Amino acid sequence: MSLLELQFDVLPARSYSVHQEYATCSYKRTPNSNFLRGVKWSPDGACLLTASDDNCLRVYDTPLEAFTQAGYGQEPGIDSAAAAADGASAADRQPAGQRVPAQIPAAQQQQHQQQQADSFPPALRIQEGEQLYDYCWFPGMSAADPASCCLVTTGRAHPVHLWDALTGELRCTYRAYNDKDEVAAAHSLAFSADGGTLYCGFNKQIRSFRVERPGRDCARVMTYQKGQEGLSGIVSCMALNPDRSGMLAAGSYSGAGLLLDTRSREALCLLEGGHGGGLTHLCFSADGNFLYTGARKDPSILCWDVRYGSGVIYSIPRQSGGTNQRMYFDVEPCGRHLATGGEDGVVRVFDLCDGSPAGQFAAAADTVNGVSFHPFLPLLATASGQRRYYLAASDSGSDSLESDTDSAACTSASDSSGASPRRPELSDSENVLCVWKCSARPAQPAAEVLEDLEDELVAAADSAATADQAADDNSGQDAAALTDEAMEEQCE
Repeated sequence: MSLLELQFDVLPARSYSVHQEYATCSYKRTPNSNFLRGVKWSPDGACLLTASDDNCLRVYDTPLEAFTQAGYGQEPGIDSAAAAADGASAADRQPAGQRVPAQIPAAQQQQHQQQQADSFPPALRIQEGEQLYDYCWFPGMSAADPASCCLVTTGRAHPVHLWDALTGELRCTYRAYNDKDEVAAAHSLAFSADGGTLYCGFNKQIRSFRVERPGRDCARVMTYQKGQEGLSGIVSCMALNPDRSGMLAAGSYSGAGLLLDTRSREALCLLEGGHGGGLTHLCFSADGNFLYTGARKDPSILCWDVRYGSGVIYSIPRQSGGTNQRMYFDVEPCGRHLATGGEDGVVRVFDLCDGSPAGQFAAAADTVNGVSFHPFLPLLATASGQRRYYLAASDSGSDSLESDTDSAACTSASDSSGASPRRPELSDSENVLCVWKCSARPAQPAAEVLEDLEDELVAAADSAATADQAADDNSGQDAAALTDEAMEEQCE
């Protein structure tokens, strides 16, 4: 399976969108509108995972036509229409290792059409009891192996939950306890590359659980101790280096980052002085040599070289200087581009060679807080939404006040004397999940890149040798001319 290099000189086309699923939630359950909290493709690309303000995780199957249009699961020279005419089943056309997406029943499809339905309904809903802090897929997930189809979540006043991504059942829990022997909630999650270890971020510490051993047994690494240099504050985000070196990057709400060796449990480097707000998301480059970090109320993403720890290499601008939301960004599988959302609803794409802009497009009418590339298809998923504080019906002025931080508007709305707040209907470009089809070409293999680079170096060396030879010839001619002039002067 060859990787694709996405091209953003042509605007992506919106293929699918989901809005009504989030708009139908009641005011009592989500008084600030049921906005999305990011989106993540599964490692095998078979489904999408979203979180929203109603503390519900929704799993969407990737539409079958997305695979057939890309040429997966088809015989050479046979298009999707011919395959359907031949009576081939969906399982026959499905690429190896992918789950067959559930088809909408006719009655349900008609009902959805009457309600201006979404492009596809969720295949699974997982309800959590409290506010979600973080969630992530098991890295070895494959729809061909039901045992590997799982995900983990963490939320307020709850232990870490491991969910079955096919049935929605709770498989097990991983419990961390504080000094008072009370369950402590993790604020961030990350799996090791092989999926054998689960790392959980807490206040000034990181705990690791063996995935096959649920319960309270865990190892603890302190990220900060009084009187010593370290990562203070709540560990808000984590990521493992894809080069399988065991390097773990952790960020905290103090605004600093830490590189940790998970094998020796020793700190490698402290990254500080770059962000003005607390870190909310970070990820490695495809080769594992660079780390990208983003923070709340910070209008830039910073690039760090983890090989030397020499500071910030360059910064990537984005529209996130006025929000406390966790703004996800993602690096495409081939490693060339990084995509990030913004408060203005625009997705911006940057070339990671130097951080220069590569393209942008309007994805929503509100804040785009989630961006995720498909593992091998030319698809980009975006999630949008933000908190909205609605005024009571008896209040005058505007219908709603929008903000990402708690304010007096929230208090005045909640303290109004029994009046039901006016909740205007949002447009289909707000609080929406979208899947975009991008233009792409096959990524150049590493061997060809090295060969081209070698050819360029050889050509540069030949050019330098030619220039040196020409310089030597010119100097020889100049020396001969000077000698002739000197001899003529002596003769005279």
